[in-house]
Amino acid sequence: MIKNYFKIAYRNLMRNKGFSFINIFGFALGIFVCIIITLYVYDDITFDRHIEEPENVYRVVSNDNSKDWISAVTVGPLYPLLTDEIPEIEAATRIGGYGTRIKRADIEVPDSMSIFRRAMLTDSEFFGVFKPHILSGEKENPLSEPNAVYLTQETAEAIFGEEDPLGKALDMTYVENGYVAGIVENNPFNSHMQYGAIITLDVSINPMWFDSWENLTLTGFIRVKDDIIPEEVENKIISVARANNMTMMFTPVLQPLLDMHLKSSELRYDAFNRFKSDSSVVYSLIAIAILVLLVASVNFINLSSARASKRGKEVGIRKVVGANRGQLSLQFLTESIMLTFIAMVIAISALEISLPHLQTFMNKQLDFNMFQSVIFLPGLLLVSIIIGLLSGIYPSLAISSYKPVNTLKGELKSGKKGTFLRRVFVVIQFSISISLILGVLIVISQLNYLEQRDFGYSKENIVVVPSFDENITLQSDLFKERVLDIPAVNSASRSRQMPGRTLPTAEVFFGHRNEEHGEMIDEIFVDEDFVNTLNIEIIAGRNFIKGSVSDSMNSVLMNETAFKMSGWETHEGKQLVHVPADGSDAMLNVIGVIKDIHFGDAKQTIEPMIMHYIPGNALLLIRADNIEETTVQIEALYSEIWPDRDFNSFTFDEAFNFQFFNERNFAGKIATFAGLAIFIACLGLFGLVTFITEQRTKEIGIRKVLGSSVSSIVFILTKDFAKWVLISNLIAWPITYYAMNRWLQNFAYQTTMKPILFIISGSVALIIALVTVSFHSIKAANANPVKSLKCE
Repeated sequence: MIKNYFKIAYRNLMRNKGFSFINIFGFALGIFVCIIITLYVYDDITFDRHIEEPENVYRVVSNDNSKDWISAVTVGPLYPLLTDEIPEIEAATRIGGYGTRIKRADIEVPDSMSIFRRAMLTDSEFFGVFKPHILSGEKENPLSEPNAVYLTQETAEAIFGEEDPLGKALDMTYVENGYVAGIVENNPFNSHMQYGAIITLDVSINPMWFDSWENLTLTGFIRVKDDIIPEEVENKIISVARANNMTMMFTPVLQPLLDMHLKSSELRYDAFNRFKSDSSVVYSLIAIAILVLLVASVNFINLSSARASKRGKEVGIRKVVGANRGQLSLQFLTESIMLTFIAMVIAISALEISLPHLQTFMNKQLDFNMFQSVIFLPGLLLVSIIIGLLSGIYPSLAISSYKPVNTLKGELKSGKKGTFLRRVFVVIQFSISISLILGVLIVISQLNYLEQRDFGYSKENIVVVPSFDENITLQSDLFKERVLDIPAVNSASRSRQMPGRTLPTAEVFFGHRNEEHGEMIDEIFVDEDFVNTLNIEIIAGRNFIKGSVSDSMNSVLMNETAFKMSGWETHEGKQLVHVPADGSDAMLNVIGVIKDIHFGDAKQTIEPMIMHYIPGNALLLIRADNIEETTVQIEALYSEIWPDRDFNSFTFDEAFNFQFFNERNFAGKIATFAGLAIFIACLGLFGLVTFITEQRTKEIGIRKVLGSSVSSIVFILTKDFAKWVLISNLIAWPITYYAMNRWLQNFAYQTTMKPILFIISGSVALIIALVTVSFHSIKAANANPVKSLKCE
């Protein structure tokens, strides 16, 4: 019997190829999108889970007591005390990171054979906290020698090829007479610990890292013992910090390692977490996956139920020859499940083929193995079976209940319940599609608003030439002077900071150091031409004077927000006490007040800021009339001064807009998925219109005989669909408004959700629906009425 059901299902599939294609392809596309998003989300939620017992590892972050800030870094001297004074802590390590060129030094090789990798500056406790798998080399006391270097498998193979690297000499920054002490396993892509080498954190690199209780520079982690209450450990760490006066400015806070990737969006100085995402992104993608799958499922159910009502004679004959209601129901269910299973196979096959391209689009390393999770394949099968049952159960119960006499008279008429249900399904599909379109428009509008609002300076037509090498910086005066000789160059200046990044902070006292602790404010380091190059307005006082020793030693500019914080009526004759990371005091003269500029994270409010005069900074900012042609001339000059260095440049706009990379990337994903949802909905609409026009063939013929024009018939056929889309707008708009309003709360400066965005989203959906419907409507309206009525 079951074999017979499959034969009948196959025949129906072949008999209605067009309908079957639309139904299967639409559902396969929905599954395809759902799998892609599932892989993306799975990668995010399994971040760092390769580490042994990751639930026992915590990052120690620092809460700024004077601001609503949390920094991802903390003080270096804290960690040696933790394992000694807190028995619940199994290991504690501090980490610094930097990019370095590495090459073998056991034989003479050219610089071109060196490779660039990220190196971890740390201590032996690193191996106790993260427990990386040491494949070969010293395992008992790693990093026991200051020149010991541990390489990852990938790095070792890139440098030494198939040779055994153990004990061989290396040439790299911060390691004198370095040698390969061991090889560790490569970290997976979904790990915040991305490095090519692990080296000893030497006190000679920066003594403040080890001595200062006020210098937030190093990233720290601890591993606690099993079944420990983290709040109790955190309180004990605070007690250790308080005993050393750290809590006067900062309070240590524990962040679970497993929260780092998705719950660190507000942290400052989070350099080790370069690939971090946000839990809101994960929830949004899960919602989109559910919505797209819902559109595809509703589409499948709608088309299947509509098409099933065309099989009245077949059902009547089967009932006459003895088929009971249960057998007929089972036949319809078998056909539906078979179609969903075919769609699932197509979706998985398409994913296997397109995965390399999808990784580029999703900006993530995605690994697909349907057997990698015990719930993935069963879950996919379960979804297919459920949708198959839902799409088959209604027509099977409805049609199998009709009397054979009625079914043998002709095709079954769709009842009011069936018609109403199909309308509801269309409204659901377009409500989801309109919500996704509107969400994309609001995200793009917000990002455009952030990029185009007045930041207090001009960022257009500026070329940035970075150079963080000391030897290059020493010659930057000559480079700057020669650049100004290029005709198209209007001005040039130097800065140590770039816009859109987290700025360094310092403690300041306005006037005298008469309190326990001062205010933490942002600071940037620039030369005398920075204000003019960026067209920053000085609202009081003066700019830095070139070559002024006084300005470079003890003068600053402050922004309006800092001036308001000071409580002063004028800046003239005012001084502030500047306390940098090393804890030393410096009395600085305030020579001027600039208009507030948004130089830090544009998603946050403008913070109080001071500007230092440091002539020898590493970033050269060049304002020019013709960027492309001028950059060529700048590169030629650069190569003339530094012939052995690679030239690198980018525009100020590019540097500024980089902070919105994740948001724009996310908007692109939503736009793509919204487009696919609309496409799936249109496939369903196309199939549904085909079914409806077939049902109304005689009606259309009669109308034409009675004199109706083609346009009037098209209007009659399309008006209902237009009404359904308009109803979809009324459902989608308030829901999307609420959801996007909550998303906008993440930004200090928000765009308004303009009515035009809602109108555009609804219009797009309406136009697409009308174009889809009109294709069949016009065809049906132009049909010969004789053919439509000949059977009467």
